[in-house]
Amino acid sequence: GAIAAAWASLNAMGENGYLDQAKKAMQVSEDFKAAINAVPELQIVGSPCMTIVCFKSIKPKSVNAFALGDAMQKKGWKMSRQQNPDSLHVTLMPVHYPARKKLVSDLKEAVEIVKKQPSLNREGTAAMYGMLAQIPSNTKLADFLKILFSRMFMKNGN
Repeated sequence: GAIAAAWASLNAMGENGYLDQAKKAMQVSEDFKAAINAVPELQIVGSPCMTIVCFKSIKPKSVNAFALGDAMQKKGWKMSRQQNPDSLHVTLMPVHYPARKKLVSDLKEAVEIVKKQPSLNREGTAAMYGMLAQIPSNTKLADFLKILFSRMFMKNGN
């Protein structure tokens, strides 16, 4: 799949076109990583060298990662939530290149929104992930999820 897609892309746009798209994706990634590093409450997880970036809050009582993800989603940005540590994960693509400055400014604005509204830590996905993190046993969580999904996907609710 992925190799065939890369081959087809390379053939369709040529080497220069492919390299141009790669440079755009990398520029978005570098700009976004710089924006994260400029926010004292945030920290990049690991050492991303490509366009997949994961970051967390180092002051979760001030800036909850999941509340930040909710605030970014309200601004139109999809960021995946992760746990252990609580963090956000984003894959940056060439399509983000024209909006890279907006992504950076939206991140800064979202951090300020979350800092000014601590109640956001108890709403949306922040509340759901916070609750799930408090479940003491993975067995209880697994049992709950089995029941939930079996009821969701049973034919006619039976």
